[in-house]
Amino acid sequence: MVSRRQIRADLQARIEAIEGHSHTLDGPENGAFSLGLPQLDERLPGQGLSAAALHEVAGADHRDMPSAFGFLLALVMRRLKALEGNGIVLWCRQSHGPHDFGWLYGPGLAAFGFVPDRLLMVTSPKPADVLWVLEEALRSRSLAAIVGEVGPALDLTATRRLQLAAEAIATPVFLLRPPHACDASAASTRWSIAAEQKPVQAWQNPRWQADLVRCRGGRPHHWFLEWDHATHCFSMAAALADRPAQPQLQDGLLQKTG
Repeated sequence: MVSRRQIRADLQARIEAIEGHSHTLDGPENGAFSLGLPQLDERLPGQGLSAAALHEVAGADHRDMPSAFGFLLALVMRRLKALEGNGIVLWCRQSHGPHDFGWLYGPGLAAFGFVPDRLLMVTSPKPADVLWVLEEALRSRSLAAIVGEVGPALDLTATRRLQLAAEAIATPVFLLRPPHACDASAASTRWSIAAEQKPVQAWQNPRWQADLVRCRGGRPHHWFLEWDHATHCFSMAAALADRPAQPQLQDGLLQKTG
């Protein structure tokens, strides 16, 4: 059995191999980074999303989880844009669950505007190991962002540890959580995302109903947002048509398995 020490050493080696050297992200870029839309930034402390914080994104409903995934990825891409494309994103999830909507799909990520070479993917068989990977990853200053797919069992103590670690090294942590699982959390922001109420085709820019339901030092609000693949920016979308929401994979980002 591989020990946690070996896993830690392998994880650090992979990060350094992608960077080509050990790289430390310091400086003003580790403050708040703009989401590229004044209507969003003005609701956030520091006129942007804090890089030294824990942020949670959840689907408004279980069928909205692929859309929540797409929105979370857009936030990560805004972080990379603030770093001029530098840095690695570590993405950790369970081997089976907790969100049964597919796996990250390289061609879809590239079409969305995300360079797959900047992604370090880690899978774990148990929820506790996902949390351990996130905490270990936070010890490295060479990561641009850290993402974890976690279930409803993550408690206040665990989120407080992640929040404090993110504050200490100014590296943002993003958690993808199921609906109604964020009641007890130390996260700085909490977002609830719903799919646009009409099917989104692969050639279209994705659109979301985004609720900032919690913001420490900021102001909750609701927006209709659209994401531009080319500019990596949010924009305000027109009000959505009153049609039933369609559960689907978010713009080709995910590949169904099984």
